[in-house]
Amino acid sequence: MRLGVVFYGLSETYMGYLVEHLEPWREVQPVCYQNDSQIAETAEFGVWGGLLVVAGKQQPGNRFLDLAKLVNPLAFDILIVQDDDWEQSALKLVVQAGKMLKADLSHRVIDYPQAPVLLRASCRWSSGCRHCYLACPFGAIRGEATALTIIHENCKGCGACTSACPVGALQMPTATDAQFLAMIEGLNQSPIEQKSLLLTCSAGSVEKTPRGMVVGKIPCLGLLGISHLAIATTDIVGHLFTYCPYPDSCPHVSGLAGYLENMDFFSTFLPTGHTVVKHFAGPGSFQEVVKFHHEPVQVFSNQGPPFSGERRPDLCQAIKRLHHLPVALDSDRFSFYRAVVESACTLCGSCTRICPEGAIREIDRAFSKQILFNMAKCVGCGECVRNCPEEAIRLEKTFDLTPIIEEKLVLLLEDTVMKCRKCGKTLGFSYAFQKIASRLADGGISPDAVFFCEQCKQLAVQEKGVSHGVRTWF
Repeated sequence: MRLGVVFYGLSETYMGYLVEHLEPWREVQPVCYQNDSQIAETAEFGVWGGLLVVAGKQQPGNRFLDLAKLVNPLAFDILIVQDDDWEQSALKLVVQAGKMLKADLSHRVIDYPQAPVLLRASCRWSSGCRHCYLACPFGAIRGEATALTIIHENCKGCGACTSACPVGALQMPTATDAQFLAMIEGLNQSPIEQKSLLLTCSAGSVEKTPRGMVVGKIPCLGLLGISHLAIATTDIVGHLFTYCPYPDSCPHVSGLAGYLENMDFFSTFLPTGHTVVKHFAGPGSFQEVVKFHHEPVQVFSNQGPPFSGERRPDLCQAIKRLHHLPVALDSDRFSFYRAVVESACTLCGSCTRICPEGAIREIDRAFSKQILFNMAKCVGCGECVRNCPEEAIRLEKTFDLTPIIEEKLVLLLEDTVMKCRKCGKTLGFSYAFQKIASRLADGGISPDAVFFCEQCKQLAVQEKGVSHGVRTWF
């Protein structure tokens, strides 16, 4: 998606300074015009997915709305910058440009709709995942066996479903995971020493912010889940503040409650006194925000590969950055699972073929076969459990994240090769043959023939007769 950034009423020097800070966003096309007659010419530069107007002072709203109509973007916003602090203006511009670039523009978002958008390619509803359904307090998530449906009449935009989705298949179009990362990246690029990102909803009116603070408007704090908190803690070079001005009268109170639960749980990750992420509530609490903005912040030095914008891998990456902290956690807000395989397993491979995330793998070696489990990929959909013909596998929620931190696959079961007891020819793996032999014995049938290849069984019949068969070879 290309983003047009139109500068209005700025000096060439000031505009040049701001444009330099937009270099990390290669999809941005900056344009400068000084009067209204150039509005029509601006529209000829190309089709922009989004349009951001940067003005040196407040202008009549319809002037820029006319520009928006000509360009016809999917997203549109206005940023007013001051001439007395160029670094602060650059900080606001980079954060806002990044947020607009990473918006989900599958449809127009000029009116900032509150309802989540379903990314069906990522959704695991058909595999049995019901995290969003269980999280929604308004009955806005329904579905058949193969696909879920969002009932927009019931949806209040609280974000509880998007927060609960382990793979990020439900996203608010104006507050996607990629936008969250873009705002943090933009904040980190600023040379200002004391920085903070303040997230609030449309009710959070913030007129004047201190130097180094950027305000990001999102539909509701309820859409912020464990992954957002983990990523912010390990990636942001500054503070992350969340601000709810009217918690008692908030129509999204259930979503806010879920966010506060996430906050309380996530505090168990952090060392004493660590305050990268902090929440404020109440109409008079913004002064507290300003106070904490000037407080020093402890920044994590554990760096790794950059975050990708994909929820599950990013959460696991953040957990690995927090590896020096206790790994024994306890909360229903945390969706990590371990697989347990019982002795009835025959290593038939049904679980490995049916898992939509590729969390269960089978490895064939020279004389054995292994079933391995990747905790980082499992979202607990239960598809493996429902499709196991022997009912030999189950999933249990776990709070021991050692396999993720150490990047290890968990060995669920290993089986050795079964060979013909007569000629030594490889037959397959032993668990399956032992299962067959056990069932034959339960039915009063001798299981001896199971342990011989077809050729040796035929020779046994020819040499000893059907009545004796292979039984005489033991």
